[in-house]
Amino acid sequence: MTGARRSAARRIASGQRVALSRTRRVVDAGALTVLITDSGPDVLSCALVTDPVHPVDPAAVAEAVVATRTSLEGRRVRIELVQCCPAGMAEALQAAGLEVTERPVLLAAAPDELRAPALAEGVRLVPVDSVTRRDQVDAVCAEAFGQAVGSGAPLPPEPALGGSVLALRGDTPVAAASWTAVGEGTSEVVGVATVPAERRRGLGSVVTAGAAAGAASGGADLVWLTPGDNGAQRIYLGLGFGEVGAAVHLAEPDPASETAPPEPAVATGIG
Repeated sequence: MTGARRSAARRIASGQRVALSRTRRVVDAGALTVLITDSGPDVLSCALVTDPVHPVDPAAVAEAVVATRTSLEGRRVRIELVQCCPAGMAEALQAAGLEVTERPVLLAAAPDELRAPALAEGVRLVPVDSVTRRDQVDAVCAEAFGQAVGSGAPLPPEPALGGSVLALRGDTPVAAASWTAVGEGTSEVVGVATVPAERRRGLGSVVTAGAAAGAASGGADLVWLTPGDNGAQRIYLGLGFGEVGAAVHLAEPDPASETAPPEPAVATGIG
């Protein structure tokens, strides 16, 4: 990893912890910081690395996992980290009994260096500044991802605390994206979604760029994301994002998966 990529990765790791601390209940678990969402789905509660720079002490990490489990009060332990921030953390967490569930590519860019996609005829991009618009974002995401989303959380009062954009064709919501609260000048672009009937028309690029601009208006000078598949990664690279490393998502083993029969394989795609 080059010096510039390492610096960006460390900024992202530190900034994510600071940003989520602004909107979630924080519990100090030593080597880990636990961030709990009391009113939303359990999956939104997780732990992040407290210090992304200095080498880890495996014994301290094992103690932090125990403290994290206690803090989560029955929720499954989930930990997100940036690979090599710090070096050895993923291995120490695995030694403490957690399993790697995903290693997505980590992409980042300065918002002002991203390409601005042209809007197709009949499409407009609007800010999500009302409960009605928020519910439309949730509906787009539910249709795109095939599952209900949204916790009914209040709208962020300012861009520094996050926000969303919505693409409309006429008056019909067709795509959406959000950005997280800004921490140490960084923000994550999340929830990029396009309804199946509108895919492959450039709308993903439009809302991604719109969310990055929203994050910039809240003070972010570095935006990042983790693509869900190769198709999404090509879209983000085309906008001007570049690879800075990888994220590592870990979780404690799910007891249900040890007793439940395997699910049949199904085909998936982006439409």
